[in-house]
Amino acid sequence: MIHVRKSIVYGILALLALATGCGGGSDDSAPANRFISGTVIDGNTGIPIENALVTTSPPTESRLTDRDGLYLIKDSVSIGTVYDVTARQVGYTADTRTITVSDGGFSGADFSIITAVNGLVASVSTLQLPQGATTGSFLLSSTIDNTPFSFQSSEPAFTVVPAQGTLSKNQHLVIEVQFTPPAELAGKIAGQLVGNAENGGTGVQINVSANVPPDEITPDSDPFAELLDDGSQGEGGENPGGEPNPPAEDTDTALGIVIEDLIDGGTDINIHKFVLSGNSEIIVPFRRTVSSFSSFLPQLDLRAPDGTIVSTASGTSGILTATIAEAGRYALWISDNSLSLGGTYEFLLQVTTDPVGVADTTYGSKVEDTLTSFTDIDVFRFSADAGDQLLIPYARKTSSFSSLSMQLDIRDASGAVVATETGLSGTFMATLTAAGSYSLWVSAANQSGGGNYEFTLQKTN
Repeated sequence: MIHVRKSIVYGILALLALATGCGGGSDDSAPANRFISGTVIDGNTGIPIENALVTTSPPTESRLTDRDGLYLIKDSVSIGTVYDVTARQVGYTADTRTITVSDGGFSGADFSIITAVNGLVASVSTLQLPQGATTGSFLLSSTIDNTPFSFQSSEPAFTVVPAQGTLSKNQHLVIEVQFTPPAELAGKIAGQLVGNAENGGTGVQINVSANVPPDEITPDSDPFAELLDDGSQGEGGENPGGEPNPPAEDTDTALGIVIEDLIDGGTDINIHKFVLSGNSEIIVPFRRTVSSFSSFLPQLDLRAPDGTIVSTASGTSGILTATIAEAGRYALWISDNSLSLGGTYEFLLQVTTDPVGVADTTYGSKVEDTLTSFTDIDVFRFSADAGDQLLIPYARKTSSFSSLSMQLDIRDASGAVVATETGLSGTFMATLTAAGSYSLWVSAANQSGGGNYEFTLQKTN
C-alpha cells in the first residue's frame, strides 16, 4: 500500500514539474516549483505513522502525514537551498534529515522514528521569538497518563504560563512563553526552559531566545560617534587609509549574552559595535554553528575606534582576547576566512575587569544555573579575606550536549585568574592571598557543550 501511494505521489510531482516547465513558453525570471516528499514510519514495526508533524529549517510549511505516512511540502521550496527536515510525533524521538533541493525535480526525506521513553513531549526544542514579539507558544503532551509537570526558566526575562499542571495521556496543552525585555539591554536574550515530569517520566528542555532591538544612536546621544564618522572617509567605499567603509550590516551588540548571526556568502562581513572602558581585557569565545557549511571558517578582527586591528582570531571555534588601553567604541568584524559559502556562528563578548551580567552569591548557598550554549559564560561575584581557603563542590546536572565539561575560573578584582578547575564534577579548592572582591566564571571547557549545573561556595577557615 505504501509503495503504490508513494508512486502515485511521485507521478503527480513529475507531471507538475513537467507542466511548470511547459505552459505558454518559458520565463527564466519566474521561480520553478520544487517539492519535498517522503514517508514517516515506526522504526520498530515498519507501520506508517499518521499525523506526524513534518517541518523544515529554513521554514517552508508544516505538514501532517496521511494514513500511509506520506507527506508533501510544496510551498516556498527553493532550488539549491539546504533544508533540515524534521519529523515529530507524540511518543517518538524526533528525527532530522538534511537535504538539498536540486533543479529539475523534487527531493525526498524518509523517516523511521523510534518510540521515546515515556514522559513529556514538546512540539519544539528551540523557540525563537520574532523581533518585537513578547509571546510565543508550543504544545506540551505526555505519553503516560496523569503526569504532573512543572517548568523552570534559566532566564528571568522568560515566564512560562502555565508553569505547572497535570496532563492526561496524549493531551495537547498550549504552553505560552511570555518575554519581558530587560531594561536598557539590547541584543539577543537567551535561556533554557526545563520541564520536569513529577511522576518520574522524562522531561523536556527548550532553548528559547528573543531579540531586543537597540535604541537608535545619534551623534548627540553617542559620545563616541565622532570616532566612527569624522568626515574623513573617501569615495568608492574606502577612506584615505585604504580601509573599507563599514558595511550596511552594522549592529549594536550587548555584552554578556550569546549572540547568533549569519555570514551570507563568502564575501559577507558583519560588524558588531560596543563601548569599552580603558585598562580592561576582553574575552570573546566563538564557534561555527552550522556543519552544513563545512568549509566556513569564521574570521574575527577586533578593531579600535580608529579602525586599526587590535586582535584577531580564526577557526571553527576558539577564544579571541585583547587588552584594551583606550576607552572608546570598538568593532568586532566577522567574515569567512575561507571565502566559501558562509554560514552561522555564535559568540559572546565579556570583559574581565567589570564583567556584565554578574550575579552575587554568598557562602553556603547552592547555586543552580544553565550554560545555554557552547560559548556561554556565567559570572558570580563574592568577597573574601586574605588567607581564605575556598572549597567549591560542583557538578553537571543535565547536559543538552553529552560532552559538556565545566570550567571554573576564580578572578580577582583586576580580572586576573588566580585559580582554575575543569571537570564534569568535583571539588574546587583554592587559597586567596588578598582581601577584596572576586568572581567565579563558569563556562564549557574547550566549548564542550551546554547544560545545567550546580555549585556551592564555601570556605574552610
